Amino acid sequence: MENISTVDQPIRKMKNLDGTPADLLETVSYAHALANFAVNCQTPLTIGVQGEWGSGKTSLLNMMQEAIEDKEVITKGRRANLKGVEVYKCIWINTWEHSLLKSPEECLLSIIEEIIDSIAVIDGS
Repeated sequence: MENISTVDQPIRKMKNLDGTPADLLETVSYAHALANFAVNCQTPLTIGVQGEWGSGKTSLLNMMQEAIEDKEVITKGRRANLKGVEVYKCIWINTWEHSLLKSPEECLLSIIEEIIDSIAVIDGS
């Protein structure tokens, strides 16, 4: 059996001794605040997350996605409320992968193409 260091595991998968999810970088409150803001914002929104390598950017985004997908969404005209995963769709774009050996223009077009392809897969078009 392969031993995997806890450093290599996503934070949302780590557990405290009592079985609750670990928040080693204490970012869950920020993740929940950003997730709530994104869900409740009435206008188009872009959130940029910047930080050094290993500072927890991906873990923050994973926590945000988890908070959005677990959120109970009150819907009008339905008998039961829905979970966020049934209402909101998260798209992951690794911009770093698109920037390798490309001009800024090529990088932007490549990112836009991936966004369009991801949306097409989600809505079946």
